[in-house]
Amino acid sequence: MQWCMSTRDHLGHQLPRRTPAHALALAAISLCLFASACTIPTKHARTTPTNSSPAPTTTVTTNPKTSPNRTSTPVTASLQTDFAQLTQTAGGRIGLAIAPVGRGEAPTVLGDWTNGVAWSTSKVPLAIAALRSPQAAALAASVTLAITQSDNSAADALWQSLGDPATAARKVEAVLHEGGDDTTTVQSRVVRPGFSAIGQTIWSLDHQARFASALPCIPGSVPVLEEMQNISAGQQWGLGTIPGASFKGGWGPGPPNG
Repeated sequence: MQWCMSTRDHLGHQLPRRTPAHALALAAISLCLFASACTIPTKHARTTPTNSSPAPTTTVTTNPKTSPNRTSTPVTASLQTDFAQLTQTAGGRIGLAIAPVGRGEAPTVLGDWTNGVAWSTSKVPLAIAALRSPQAAALAASVTLAITQSDNSAADALWQSLGDPATAARKVEAVLHEGGDDTTTVQSRVVRPGFSAIGQTIWSLDHQARFASALPCIPGSVPVLEEMQNISAGQQWGLGTIPGASFKGGWGPGPPNG
């Protein structure tokens, strides 16, 4: 897991280079592609030149739909020790959710940051929902931009293609449900001026973990997983530095003064 500080916020505005970690809301959804029973793209990741700045990420590894009697993922003493050391140097609250891909165990969560704004990680279920619409072919380029470059205009086009805000939110929620997250409510209203409605969805680490590890099993997810292996060079942080990982980061300023 790695915390990375961006010099730009979710809308591309410049942030102070020494902005403290607690002033930013950071999130990420990531998926290591070595332990799933579902079909996973094997295409090699490519590096795409970009002018965008580094995406700060909190690494989350995840799992599919679970039932209360399933056990959580074992956490080794080494991981616990490493995470404890990280919390002493991170400069802010951090959290980590872990679950094997496609196995069904409940996620294990470490740290005291367990819930927060989804930011651009919400573009993953949004892209899957958009590719199920009759306009899928016309939206393919917007999916690529929204995932690989975290382009907000492209994500807005995907959101608008799903209908009115309430309908769009329901369609994205349907994708979450297929990934084992039947609790998260997708935000349909703009609650912070200047930021998208869906990006302000409250998405807990454990529910992101459930969803991400189930991604290969969700119908229509393959094109999105392929794009998640092709994230722009300036946003390849955290698990994004590991060959063969599919991931998506999200970031933005906190409400007070970030």
